[in-house]
Amino acid sequence: MKKSKLLACLAMAGVLAIGAGTYAIFSDKTVERNNIFTIGTGIDGEIFEPNWEGTEEKGVEYRPDSTISKDPQIKNNSDAESAYIGIQLRYSLPKDAYVTYSNNNDKQYKSNAEVLKDLGYNNEEEYIKALTAETEFNLTLDKFTAESTTNGEEAEGYWVPLKNGDVTVPNSYMYVGDNGKALAVEYGMLTEPIFKEVKIVKDIDIKDMMPFEIHVQGYLVQSTEGINAAEELTNLMNAK
Repeated sequence: MKKSKLLACLAMAGVLAIGAGTYAIFSDKTVERNNIFTIGTGIDGEIFEPNWEGTEEKGVEYRPDSTISKDPQIKNNSDAESAYIGIQLRYSLPKDAYVTYSNNNDKQYKSNAEVLKDLGYNNEEEYIKALTAETEFNLTLDKFTAESTTNGEEAEGYWVPLKNGDVTVPNSYMYVGDNGKALAVEYGMLTEPIFKEVKIVKDIDIKDMMPFEIHVQGYLVQSTEGINAAEELTNLMNAK
C-alpha cells in the first residue's frame, strides 16, 4: 500500500500574510502572520521572529545604511512527528504606494511600475534585493551552533537553496543536516532563522526609497522513510 504523505505550510509577511490552496491528501497554510495552524493530521507548525516581534514599526522607518532585525524561524509542533522543512521568500511593494512631488509641491502619484521603470528596475523583487546590502536579505546559508531559545531548542542544521533534481527553485530553501541532506526536525524543535536582519544599502537617495514587504512562507512535510524531501517540498510550494 502506498503511504500517504502529511504536508502543511504556514505563512508570514512583513505587513500581511497570504496563503491559499491545498496539495495531495493533507495540506494547509495560514492566512495571517505568525499564526499557528493545525490541520488535524499530526502536522503542525509555527513561525517565530524573536527579534522582530514588537518592533514592526521599524519596517516602515528605515533609512539608508540602516539595519532592521528580522529573524523568521519555523518550529515543528507536529504531534510526535518529525518533519522536513522548507521556506519560500517573496518580495513586494504595497500597491501603488509611492508619492513624488512636482515643482510647485503638488502631490503627484505614480504607480509602482512607473517608479520602478524610472529607477531602472524590471520588477519589485529586483528593486528590493538591490535595496538590501546583501543578496536576499543576508540569508544565513551556513552552518551554525544550535541554541536554546524561549521558543524551544534549535535543531542543528542550516539552510540551502532548494533544488528539485537539477532545477533550483527560485527564492526557496530547505533545512538540512551536516550531511547536506534534508534534516528531519523533531517535534518541538526549531530551525535556524533563514535570515537575521535586513540591511539597507547606504548609497541610495532617500527619494528613491519605497515601502516594501517581506513575505515568508514555511512548509512542512512528514519525514516518511524513502520520501524525496526536495521534490515533496517543491510540489507543496507549487500547489495553488
